[in-house]
Amino acid sequence: MEKFILFADQMRSIDKDFNLSFYEIHLLDRVAMAQLSGQDIFIGELIEQKDIASKATLHKSIKALVLKKCLH
Repeated sequence: MEKFILFADQMRSIDKDFNLSFYEIHLLDRVAMAQLSGQDIFIGELIEQKDIASKATLHKSIKALVLKKCLH
């Protein structure tokens, strides 16, 4: 649990450093959780996260994350 709390603090710091939007934060959270559990996650899966936003909004957010060098 302590590792997760430290991780969450680091994520909040990244949010501030990169000026992330609400949607970008949620997408990065999904990527981080998948990575922590040893699972791969693909762009198509991120775009299907209808509980976060529409496909168009998610696509725009993913594009912004790539430009900010938070995803590659």
